[in-house]
Amino acid sequence: NNDPKHETNPGGRIQVKPLPIPGGDENTTLTVKMVLDKINTVYMPGLQRCYRKGLVEDATLSGKITMAFTVTERGGLDEQSANGVSSKVDSCVTDLMSSWRFPTPKDKDGDPAEQSFKLSLQLTPN
Repeated sequence: NNDPKHETNPGGRIQVKPLPIPGGDENTTLTVKMVLDKINTVYMPGLQRCYRKGLVEDATLSGKITMAFTVTERGGLDEQSANGVSSKVDSCVTDLMSSWRFPTPKDKDGDPAEQSFKLSLQLTPN
């Protein structure tokens, strides 16, 4: 059955939500929305792969992963971490994040800056 309308997603559902960072309101040109949009489009397939690894061991695996990271002055990530579901999924997501790139955050003067983000992934098996 190659009908895409009836294709089921074996990877479960993943929702990405921003978490408030104390004192971390957007003080650069890189917004939470820009980060969420890139994760939901470009980086979602990798997140799905990580989740599927966890589902292989536990078909009912679900929960929240908290992801925290700082986008550096060059657009890469620093201090990235992901934890909350299972060690296999958490380490897979943390490894994945090391290759992520975002637009360089710039401060109000237009100079490159760092911007921290904290997001929650809600994982739900189908």
